[in-house]
Parts: sequence; C-alpha cells; structure tokens
Amino acid sequence: MARKINFLIFLLYFSIFGKASGTHQEKRPKEGRLEIVQSGKGTTECVDAIRYSFTPEGTPIQMNMFMQSGRGLNQPGNEESCHNFPHTRYVILTIQNMPSVHMLGFCAPIQCDSEEDFTGFKQWADRQLKDLGFEDAELSVSFPFDDALSPNVGTWATIALFCVIILLCLGGIFAETTSILDKSGADPSNKKEANLNFFGLFLYKFSLINNTDKLFTIDQKMDSGMKVMCGLRALSISWIMLYQVYFFYRIPFINTQTASQNLSNWIDNLAPSGLFGVDIFFLVAGFTHIYQLTTKMYGKRFVNYPLVVLNKYLEFTIPLGFTMLFTLFILPHLGSGARFAEITSFPKCERYWWTTLTYINPVWPWAFEDICLDWTWYLSNEFFFFLFCPFLAFIYCKNRKVGYIVIILAIIGNVILNMVMTKILGLGILMTADSEYDFWTYMFGKPWNNFAPYGIGAIFGLFYFEYKNQDSHEHLTEAVGTKVYGSFHKRRILSTLCFIIGVFISLFWLFIQHSFLQGNLEINPWPPAANMIFNGFSSMAFVLGAMLMILPTFEGRISWYKSFMGSDFMVVGAKLENFTYLLHMPVILFFFADFRHGEWSNFFNAVVATSAIVPTAFLVSIPFTLCCEIPFMNLQKFLLMPKEDAKSDQQVNDALQNRESLYEK
Repeated sequence: MARKINFLIFLLYFSIFGKASGTHQEKRPKEGRLEIVQSGKGTTECVDAIRYSFTPEGTPIQMNMFMQSGRGLNQPGNEESCHNFPHTRYVILTIQNMPSVHMLGFCAPIQCDSEEDFTGFKQWADRQLKDLGFEDAELSVSFPFDDALSPNVGTWATIALFCVIILLCLGGIFAETTSILDKSGADPSNKKEANLNFFGLFLYKFSLINNTDKLFTIDQKMDSGMKVMCGLRALSISWIMLYQVYFFYRIPFINTQTASQNLSNWIDNLAPSGLFGVDIFFLVAGFTHIYQLTTKMYGKRFVNYPLVVLNKYLEFTIPLGFTMLFTLFILPHLGSGARFAEITSFPKCERYWWTTLTYINPVWPWAFEDICLDWTWYLSNEFFFFLFCPFLAFIYCKNRKVGYIVIILAIIGNVILNMVMTKILGLGILMTADSEYDFWTYMFGKPWNNFAPYGIGAIFGLFYFEYKNQDSHEHLTEAVGTKVYGSFHKRRILSTLCFIIGVFISLFWLFIQHSFLQGNLEINPWPPAANMIFNGFSSMAFVLGAMLMILPTFEGRISWYKSFMGSDFMVVGAKLENFTYLLHMPVILFFFADFRHGEWSNFFNAVVATSAIVPTAFLVSIPFTLCCEIPFMNLQKFLLMPKEDAKSDQQVNDALQNRESLYEK
C-alpha cells in the first residue's frame, strides 16, 4: 500500500512542478505539465498563475512554490514561509479515508483561493487512487491559514470555569490561613476544619495547602501490598504512552513505506505490547475493587448500592469532564502550526460527547473510531465492571466457593467469547486489513471482551482479603488465599521461582507477537487457531504473569522489586494516575501537532519522545489533580457521607474509591 501511495504522491508532485528547476530559463513552461489541473469554471486564473507568474524580482512563482512545498509523502514543507510570502498561500492536499495520514504540503499562488480551483486536480487524483485499488479514498484540499480557529462560547465558558476553580483554590488558602471564616467561639486548639463555618468549610475543601499535603504525604501505615499495586499501575501508564507515541495515527510519518518493517525487530515488540498496560489497569482495578468491597461487606449487610455507584461515577466523571472541556475547547488554541487545529480536533464529540460521560460509548456509537475521545474507552469498561463488582463480593461473602466459581466462569466465558468472535469474524491479534470486521470495534473496546484481566485481579483480591483478615476471622486461616500468600513467608526459593515464572509468562505473550508483526499486516499472517488462542488467552495470561511477579512482595520477598514498586514516588504517581491517563493524549497531541515537519517512525524515536511525554503528562496532571479532583473528592465525603459517623464514612469511602485511601493520612 505504501509503495502505491508514494507513487501517487510522485505523480501529484510532478504534475504540479514538472521540471521546476529549469523554469527560470523560459517564460512559458511547456504545455502539458498541468493539464490535469485545468478543469471546471474559474480555474484558469489559478493555473495561469502557477505557469506564468513572476515576483517583482523576476523569480518565477513556480520556483518559490517548489522551494516552500513538501518534497514527498507526508512532508508539510515550509508552511510559515509560504504563508508569509505575499504571492503564495499554503495548501494541504490530504488523501482521506486511509488508515494513516497521507498528505503533502503545497505552496500555491495567491490566486488559488478555493477548492474549486483544484477541481480537475482532485478528479484526476481520485481516478488514480481508484486505479491503485483505494476505492473509498479521495483527495481533499484545505487552506489551514485561511480557516483560523477563533474562540467560541465553549472556549470562553471553559476559561471562566477554570478561573472560578482557581478562585476557589485561593479562597481555600484564605480560609485555612485566617480566622475570618471561623465559627464564633471557635477553639484554636481544635483542628482548623472543626473551627470553620459552613462557607469556610466549603472553601477549605479547595485549599491548595491542604490538598498538596494530601497529594504528597504518604501514610507510613499504608498497606505495603497496596503500595506495590500502585507501582504496577504507575508503570503501566508509561507503557501505554509508548504505544500511543509509536502508533500515533494523527501525525504524518515520512517513512510510511518502511514503518511497518520496524516491527520485524524484537525490541520494537515493546511498543505494540503497550496494550497490555491497559490489562494491568484492569488487573489492579479488579484487585482493589473487590478487596475493599469485601472488607466492607464480609459478615455484614450489602452496601448502599446507589451510593456506591454514585461515588464511583463522580470519581470518574469529574476528572473526565474537566479533561473533555480542556481538550475540546482549550487545546486547539495552544498551538500555531498549519495542522494544529485539525490534529487536535474531535468532530465526533459534537454528536457523541454524552455517550462518553455516561460510559455507554463501548456500545454507542458501535464503531471504535466514532468514540468521543477514544482513549477513554477504558474508563467505560472499568465502570461497567464495577457495576457488577458489589454483587460478586456479596456472593463471595455468602459462600466463598460459589463466589470463586462465579468469577472463574465469567473469565472462561470471556475467553471462549473472544475465541469464537476471532474465528467467526476472521480477526487477527491486532490490526489486519484482510477482514471486513474491524478488530478495534468488535474486539478491543468492548467490556465483554476485557473481563478476564479484571477477573484475575478480583480472584487475587479475594485471596488477599483472606490473608489479611485471618486474625479477625479464624475460619479464613485455612482459606486458599491465606495459604497462597502465606506460602512465601519462609520459602525464599518459592518466592524467587514464582517471580521467574511470572517474568517468563509475561515475556512469552509479549514477544510471541513478533512472528505476527514481522509479517505483511495487510493480510493475516497467522492461521485462525493461533489468532484464537492469542485473543482468548493473552490478556489473562499476561496479567497472571504480572501478578505472580508481585505476589512474593506482599510477604516482603523480592525486596528490591518491592522497594521499587512500592516506593513513595510510585504511590504519588498512582495518586496522579486518573488525570495522567486522561491527559496523556492531549499532551501527545500538543507535543506532535505543532511540529513543522514529518516524523520518522521507529522505536528509538518513540522512546525518546516518550521519555519527554511521560514526565510532562505527570507534571501537567498535578495542578489538575490539586484543583479539579481532590477538592471534589473532599466535597463528595462532605455532602454525601453522614457527618455523625466518621468511621463509617471512611469505610464507605474506601470501598467506593480505590485511590481515595491514598489521600488519607
């Protein structure tokens, strides 16, 4: 495919410029070079300008066009020089409906000021595309500097909202550091929060001093096992960013023809395997959700389900809402490149924004490419799983064996469903073009295809509950989980063996993709049985390997690994995880969309870019977390929890929000 596109770009390029280097020797270029351009009413002036116009200095316009235009596929050229030159305007020729960006930056005469001037040119290009086998592709013409993006009502409303949030944060500092908003007769020896009146207490929830303390202070009594899970999640998001950078589909790659060949290298398998990072997210979510809910319900009544769901919805939706506002209304105005506004735009959100905020976007819209902010599909899946998690925990609390059986059956059903769909729809393991069914739409983003890693996390979460509560519930001393975690207490060899087996399992499923990715991705290089096995078992097996690697750390084994994964740095990273994940794509967009040249795609360049993007995403998430997440988590407890039973409040809060306990001192 890439060879055909390169050939077409060569034809387009030659048809415009011909032998441009020799045009200064003749006043009238040879006839025939631009015959394809002349078609339709109103194009003569544009074509004549290309052929015959000169600058006041006597230089042919065609020579300036040649110097400022892109020289090949996905090369934008010198867009600013072309735009600032008085006799030319910058035009982008883009081949639409392709799996990746195929464009050419073209410096045209000032007389070429509408798509109509390129009618014949487009008709010719469309015919060439169809002759090359691209039936749905077509050439589009855009004038990026003529369509300057201006702030709209949404932009100004978003700016106003962020200004209000900043004022509330400053008001919180004022409430915390002064006594003006204290109750009358307040006792200075009490905590500041106890002395404030209602309005002062409201502002206090936004205090940057208090919230910064919550964010960066680590509770030394925090469960060491939970700290390790924090590290697992913090590392996974970095891996996901590597994948996003390597396969970033919105920017033009110069080496389109050879980019797919990069995947034939073993080390390059680390980039597409970044999708396993999302499976780690599901593993950690399943572990923490069911552990905390079971802790709340074991030997007690069922939780207040509406309150549980409401808190989880608010935990996800408040950061998501701020991310949507920033991405849709602020981000497009932060750059000045010719394609910046186009690359940072999300037209699908005009119609489907509400499906993202209600977490039904895995099923509506059905096509993955139509999802508003498509990287948010993970939140929808996790929220879907959480809706059922209280019932799974409740079944376990009533009968432990039945609880395990239900989860295991759900995992088996997920595996079978993935295998059956792979066979029936003819899917590959990632992205192949020989099936009419899209892997991303039918397999990747649907919750019923992603439960297995969440279920594995839930099983180990129940194991951990049994292990941690054996002292308060004597019958749990002989439970499976107690034996699993306790087996590492005095067996160093078993701990090392478990770690090595986990590494082997995870690496096997990571690098087995090599034989698939080194093939021709326009066809399915694996037989159906191999695709079925991989799609059915890979996610479950990979997270199982990851879990085996950290199991000994719960008993203090593999100390170097525990110290790294459970370090304070990782815990803070986990606190920032919500906004870091949501904002990582806007950061990538900002990083690439303003580039004035095409990118060369390979693993080394992706690693270099990721090494800058990862810390940037975490740093950007800090002010968002401080001003737009922690204050609203504080308000959730303040408004939704019964004030008279603080202990019960904390238990419910821990059950609802798998990261909220990190903020408690």
